[in-house]
Amino acid sequence: MWKALAIKELREVSGIAAIALALGLALFVFLLAIDIETAGLMGIWHHRAARIPFVEDTFPVLFAFLAAAVAIALGFRQSLGEAIRGTYPFLLHLPLPRGGAILTKLVIGLAVYLVCSAFPILLHAGWAATPETHPSPFLWAMTDMTLRLYLTMPVLYLGS
Repeated sequence: MWKALAIKELREVSGIAAIALALGLALFVFLLAIDIETAGLMGIWHHRAARIPFVEDTFPVLFAFLAAAVAIALGFRQSLGEAIRGTYPFLLHLPLPRGGAILTKLVIGLAVYLVCSAFPILLHAGWAATPETHPSPFLWAMTDMTLRLYLTMPVLYLGS
């Protein structure tokens, strides 16, 4: 029964997850294109970015908007979707503890958020850690602000 409920939740939020992954990839490509364009205008090597990733670029700000949109969309999809279709009475009458059904929805929603939001961070960090992509060394401490945003957004998901 738990497995069926988890699969149902995954199936319902798969569209939001696909859109979130596509937007995360688009964010990465957009920032990479801006950095390469800026480096070319400044006369730096054509394949090197001019700004320090996570520190001087706009990634944390754009990531905050993306992560907030994903968290809100998941929260509203899972709560309003069940309320509009009237499936809460059915879910709460399944032979599961009531808290278990709600907890399953929350765990699936949080897992989808954490995976989809980690995707652009890992792409950008992987690029930043690659040698000769920007004129500074990469330290994981540079991602501190972005990781704080990443770990704060589940509160927004739970609120929506």
